[in-house]
Formats: sequence, structure tokens, C-alpha cells
Amino acid sequence: MQLSIIVYVRDTERSAAFYESLGFERQGSVRPRWAAFTFGETLFALHGTMTGELDPPSDRVTINIVVSREELDRLHALCEERGYEITGPIDDVGFGPFFRVLDPDGLPIQFNTRTR
Repeated sequence: MQLSIIVYVRDTERSAAFYESLGFERQGSVRPRWAAFTFGETLFALHGTMTGELDPPSDRVTINIVVSREELDRLHALCEERGYEITGPIDDVGFGPFFRVLDPDGLPIQFNTRTR
């Protein structure tokens, strides 16, 4: 089995640039309503909304990506440098250091390093 995630977005090209900047590897070209990526063993796709409307993002759905501590620090610095909306500093609430960044449509992406 392989996990595949589809995220609905308003602007496929804008969102594709955001995810590529975080290290997602594009598979093929970005089309108006579709862009496909891999991130490690995970397939990840962006699908343009059919109506132009999106349901509000929710903390009930978070894309969680486990990385090394060095990569966590690098990604946090990159997000700050590019002015992406970070929900707070790198924190640790018992499962290891993490931070969240919001994608262009407000979906939370959490990067963490599991130490426990």
C-alpha cells in the first residue's frame, strides 16, 4: 500500500510553487486543475476547486511530515524567509520538536522530529 493525499486548492500554480519550495517533487507539469508530487514514499496531489469555493481549513486535518532535526530547522528558516504563515515557533509538547505552516489556502502542514 502507498498513502496518496489529494488537497483541493483555489490556485493550482500558486499552491504547487509553495509545496515545491518545501521539497515536494513535482511529477509532470502543473495543469489548471491538477498537479502531482511525491514526498518520500507518499503521493501527493493538488486538485483545483471546481466551484472556486473551498470549505474552511480545519485543525482536524493536518498533513504531518516527519523529518530530521536539521531538516526541521532548515524548513522553519525557509518558511520564515519566504514569509509563509507559521503558527508559532518550533515547539515540543511531548512527541518531539515541531512547527506548523499554513499552505496558501490555510491548510496546516506540520513538520516534526519524533524523539519519543
